Amino acid sequence: MRIAIPVLEDRLAADFRSYRQFDLIDTVNGDVKMQEFLPPPPVQPWRLPNWLQAHDVDVIIAGCMSQTAESLFQKDGIKVITGAPSLPPEEVAQHYCNDHLPRQEDGNSH
Repeated sequence: MRIAIPVLEDRLAADFRSYRQFDLIDTVNGDVKMQEFLPPPPVQPWRLPNWLQAHDVDVIIAGCMSQTAESLFQKDGIKVITGAPSLPPEEVAQHYCNDHLPRQEDGNSH
């Protein structure tokens, strides 16, 4: 499985619109096997799901994301997980693979 995580300052970007790069993480049997950091593509935002699909991404994990963006990813066959906390990307991926992904705190903790 290949997981895409939008990253800002070496952590999952709390707000999807603020990421600076993507961490693409390959997992096998729940273990992180490879990480690839990619700058955002020089395309319009609505083409991002297509770009990730071309990089064989199965799942995108984000803090918060608009419903419009979510539906664009889902339309291209990419599973969307939101509400993830701002942790290092490999930690987010490992939690997801182990079905123990913590959720962002409610309220003003961004």
